[in-house]
Amino acid sequence: MTNDDGFKSGTLNRMTNEIPMTKDPSEDRECGHSAAIPLDLGFWNFICHSSSVMRHSRLPLVLAMAGILLVLGGCGYTQKELFPTDVRTVSVPIFANRTFYQRVEFDLSEALVKEIEGRTPYKVVASDHADTILRGTVTDISQRVLTYTRDAGLPQELEVTVTIEFQWTNVRTGQLLRDRKGFAAVGRYIPVREVGERFAAAQHAAVQRLAEDVVSAMAADW
Repeated sequence: MTNDDGFKSGTLNRMTNEIPMTKDPSEDRECGHSAAIPLDLGFWNFICHSSSVMRHSRLPLVLAMAGILLVLGGCGYTQKELFPTDVRTVSVPIFANRTFYQRVEFDLSEALVKEIEGRTPYKVVASDHADTILRGTVTDISQRVLTYTRDAGLPQELEVTVTIEFQWTNVRTGQLLRDRKGFAAVGRYIPVREVGERFAAAQHAAVQRLAEDVVSAMAADW
């Protein structure tokens, strides 16, 4: 029998039977094709080979990335602070104060003790039992206006700068471990009625930053 395209049905059946068919789905399970679908074996072999190459090509990249991470870790890329290891104790006497602002030296010394105890391996002790001593002086406290109110032209935001100098000395050897002058930090406050911040708040913020910066300066030089 002949169809509309001029092919005999027997010829069509023979062509269909000549197309390779998979015998067992488990044989081609890796590539994910079914036994019920006619396949071009050359095409599927190419797909399987390409997939295998892609899977194996990722391995060198993964190994390379792991190696880079190990190298970076071994080279000391860390945020941990390193302090001199030949020091165990620090004495922090009350700083001297050359300004007219009272009690700022007490606030600074207290903040320094907390920072040293919290961030360093050192213990804060009395001067007669200390390996090292941290002395300093509050040399200046100043403020300046940053912005003014639009309506009345009054100070809206002010900045307070606290400046100190300090020396960290090894008591046993007399070696000067750190010597800094003109060491400053700032704090800000907004005195307008809507906010109502005071000068003392900005001074306290500057003192806290100073304590953090002083302890950072005590870390080992690299």
